[in-house]
Amino acid sequence: MERKRFSKSHLIAIDSDGCVFDGMNMKQRLAFIPTAIAEFGLEEHAELYTKTAEEVNLFSALRGCNRFKALWCSLSLCKKRANARLGLPDLSALESFITSNLPLSNATLQTLIANNPSPILVKSLIWSENTNQKVAKFSSQIPIFKDVRESLKSASNNSDIMVCSAASNNTLEDEWEKAELTPYVNFIAGQEYGPKHQQILNVSRLGSFEKDKILMIGDALSDLNAANNAGVRFYPIIPGSEEVSWTAFVHTVLPDFLKGKYSIDDQNDFVQKLNNALQPCEIQIPS
Repeated sequence: MERKRFSKSHLIAIDSDGCVFDGMNMKQRLAFIPTAIAEFGLEEHAELYTKTAEEVNLFSALRGCNRFKALWCSLSLCKKRANARLGLPDLSALESFITSNLPLSNATLQTLIANNPSPILVKSLIWSENTNQKVAKFSSQIPIFKDVRESLKSASNNSDIMVCSAASNNTLEDEWEKAELTPYVNFIAGQEYGPKHQQILNVSRLGSFEKDKILMIGDALSDLNAANNAGVRFYPIIPGSEEVSWTAFVHTVLPDFLKGKYSIDDQNDFVQKLNNALQPCEIQIPS
């Protein structure tokens, strides 16, 4: 989409999958997981990998993290749990990639592979590209949560809005356009723009927004971390209670935020609900 001029005093950064679009389960079960099973030759361990990847991506504290980080976690945890050899290539190059300060995108992976054609990097790129192709086939069928459109319409009257996501820009632009949500958005930032906190900081500079007038909306602890790292407020969309969360946002949180009354105590009350909805993951992403 064409970038729109920033004209408001407030900025709202909104995650996409699992926050605006009710597509987390669908994308994992129809694209991310089956594509990984096929690409990494895990057919004999499909049940184990499926259970493990769903746990990591949907129900754990790692929900919403970058796809390559989630892939490393899912493969590593599956390998740990398996009683037999999985035949996976060495994961160390993928670990080095996800712990680098590089943008965790297909484009970055392509550049790395040109210099180091590691089997795990090659397979990870093929997996990511094939996943995007699968998602594109059903993206128009992914619904948005109730009250999202009303929230975006109401918020855009007094705030500029950016999409802040770990998905690819092409996927984001396609999904938001098909859902007819782009009229409310000033900027779409995906994985090509770096981690979410950097996306927020870069856009905040473009619009000269003060940090106390920026709000991040997300459905995962990684979104909370992004808000904290960017020094801005956070409001969670609680997994399993998305419609309730959006209703509370449009009727209570948004008016309070615009008046400067959405306090850190208010934020912490909502964050506690997010913590209660997600379980600790058995494996952690290396720092």
